[in-house]
Amino acid sequence: MRKTPKQREGFTIVELIVAMGLFAILTAIAVAAFTQALRSERRLTAMMSVDANASIALEQMAREIRTGYNFPSDGSYNSLSFISSQNKGTGISYSLNGSGAITRNGGSITSDNVRVSTLKFLVTQENYCDPWRITIVMMVGQASVSDTINDVPIQTTVSSRILPREVPFKDKETAPTPIADCK
Repeated sequence: MRKTPKQREGFTIVELIVAMGLFAILTAIAVAAFTQALRSERRLTAMMSVDANASIALEQMAREIRTGYNFPSDGSYNSLSFISSQNKGTGISYSLNGSGAITRNGGSITSDNVRVSTLKFLVTQENYCDPWRITIVMMVGQASVSDTINDVPIQTTVSSRILPREVPFKDKETAPTPIADCK
């Protein structure tokens, strides 16, 4: 078929509107998926930072507990006080302050991006001959997020390397009588 001079090749306005509409819909879907991926990446990065900082705080507590003695008797505690042989017999106290930070002798050992919603110390000791075992239980989350639904539980158990019978006493009168059956 032969085209007359008034007929031109190209697209009609309806075809252009349909093509532009499809392009706009596909672009909107791609932008939404990309935005969601960026949000997920930011949340994941923030949680990795929280996890790393909580792990550092947990390792610091575990290191001092391993070289500590004079722990409280069996039970569950919101704070833990003991003597550190690593720090020349000084007293150490760990607790959770009102803003969700773990404190060591009053100073925070967690960063500002970490919120600890739960901190418990479970102290056990079978008998006088056995070492103290302290289980640390924490629930950690992002400080910028107010709900605790996404908090992550962290737990570890640490045994003291100093046995109760090896505890240094300042004077012999306050020292307990050693048990001969301890091996």
